[in-house]
Amino acid sequence: MKTKSLAAKAAAISAVAVLAACGTSEGDKNVGSTGTSREAMVTLRGVNAQDVRSALLTLSNVEVSADGRALDTRVDGRTVDLAEGEMVATRFAVPQGAATVHVVLTFDDYGGYELTNGTAGEVDARGTRVLLDLPAETLASSGKAQVSLDLSRSLLESGQARQMLAPHFGLAY
Repeated sequence: MKTKSLAAKAAAISAVAVLAACGTSEGDKNVGSTGTSREAMVTLRGVNAQDVRSALLTLSNVEVSADGRALDTRVDGRTVDLAEGEMVATRFAVPQGAATVHVVLTFDDYGGYELTNGTAGEVDARGTRVLLDLPAETLASSGKAQVSLDLSRSLLESGQARQMLAPHFGLAY
């Protein structure tokens, strides 16, 4: 009986996250390539799910800068089930001549999870951010940086029906 109520709680959290992701954010700006920049994206996906059937997380904010100057970004999606999918966290134009692109991915305070044994609950992601410093020329050439969040190491049990998010990730570009 308790497992069903936890599953319902996780479903409610995910429903709120999906509703929050509908529409556009005032901070989302259109980005395109120009003669002095090339479009790139940062994607987020889960790997090594093992005992995790579902891991729902929402991005609450994305910041991108090149050599200390803020860049306009476009956020295509906000909520993803990292046990099953990948999301484009942001798209932006890499300015020609930039040395480093700094990306900050900030997660919503709470997400939801379900394990293969049926246990479900909330993911505590309060204050969790992924910070990336990427070589601008390499990123501009490849057009993509992929953050692969290792779910088997990133979700830490922190009490009954609660997992703490402590990101362990790989990066490819």
